[in-house]
Amino acid sequence: MTEFNDLILIYQEGQPLFYARVDDMIPDPRPGFKGWFTVEITCLTVPVAPMSIGLNYKQVYEAEPFTMAGKDMLIEYIPPKKLVTPETVKEVRPGTSSNVVSLADRRK
Repeated sequence: MTEFNDLILIYQEGQPLFYARVDDMIPDPRPGFKGWFTVEITCLTVPVAPMSIGLNYKQVYEAEPFTMAGKDMLIEYIPPKKLVTPETVKEVRPGTSSNVVSLADRRK
């Protein structure tokens, strides 16, 4: 489920195209377009580029494939990673296996 400030990955023809951040989702006010949104995103490319896409509810919230300019497209929500905090690092004991690596210890 995609929300504001979420990270998404845009696919074209089954291939990852670019990452983007969801900036806004504006319901389409036109009659007959209930459930449609103008989705404003920032494409995380170089240079960064703003873009607006007209999508319906399922395409935004349920990762339903759609076509754009005759090409198959898909939006995948990228969940945030768990942040590593100083408290988490203190829980790791030397000599145990862990995914957390102390950069301070590596400098010694």
